[in-house]
Amino acid sequence: MPYSFIPQHLATAVADPMQAYLTGKYGRSGFKVDNQIHNDVHWTPTLQIKTSKFCLLGIEVSDQLYPSVIKIAAHDLLASCADMPVCISVACPLAVYQADARQNISKQLRRDGIGLITVDDLGNVTEQFAPIHVIHHIQEDAFVKRIGDLPVSVRVKFSAAYDVYRTNPYQGLQDVSQVIEALSVGFAKDSLKKGWITSIGGSAADALDALYSSSERLVTHQRAAIGGARDYIKSFRNPASHPPKNMAEVAARIQECREGFLNTTRVASNLCEAIHKCGLKVRLLVP
Repeated sequence: MPYSFIPQHLATAVADPMQAYLTGKYGRSGFKVDNQIHNDVHWTPTLQIKTSKFCLLGIEVSDQLYPSVIKIAAHDLLASCADMPVCISVACPLAVYQADARQNISKQLRRDGIGLITVDDLGNVTEQFAPIHVIHHIQEDAFVKRIGDLPVSVRVKFSAAYDVYRTNPYQGLQDVSQVIEALSVGFAKDSLKKGWITSIGGSAADALDALYSSSERLVTHQRAAIGGARDYIKSFRNPASHPPKNMAEVAARIQECREGFLNTTRVASNLCEAIHKCGLKVRLLVP
């Protein structure tokens, strides 16, 4: 098949094996060659395919590990296509990837949520790392900075949840929500020992309600943090479970997960500060 924007050697060595790989893995639904994703996106991927009913994968075949057009594509997708769940990957010869001996460029791709697929001289295709939906991506450096002041035990949980979030935003959100619940229960159980509350109930929501209703002065001064945690659990703990009806619904859920995941860092920080102000230790406990 002719390609309009890549040299013949890449068409034969990379694009053709990629086409066989993609259609073998995902079928031919939405498969296109040299077709613009959207009028407002100034990028024409070499290949694109639907990886699920409502999600697209665009692939730039290149002999560069991080072609500059990819950065333009990601910017345009964020600016103009917030209702499109699109992933971006680069496909290149294996030798190009291997030439990045210290993986400096590869790390930049990972940082920016761009996937990488390599093709060796025999046409064998290997997915080196998977892409992330552009509208779902949270840059690792920014995330690490957000959790930098949290206690070590909490940072460890957040880092593990972030790794999950990168491939499954719904489960990642559930995992960080469980961190808020564990902090809340730890706070409540220690408050119960102090006699500041009389019961913690059977859930994190009950524990937070008990803390909010406490008449102990130390605890009442922390009602903003306690209320914030309670509102978070109500808003983000259980994202919609019914199947999405269209691409816009999928995008809305992804954005909700992203918002919830980022909000968790603030909620956890406020909750940890509240626990310290009460003279207690931060503990992660289950209901």
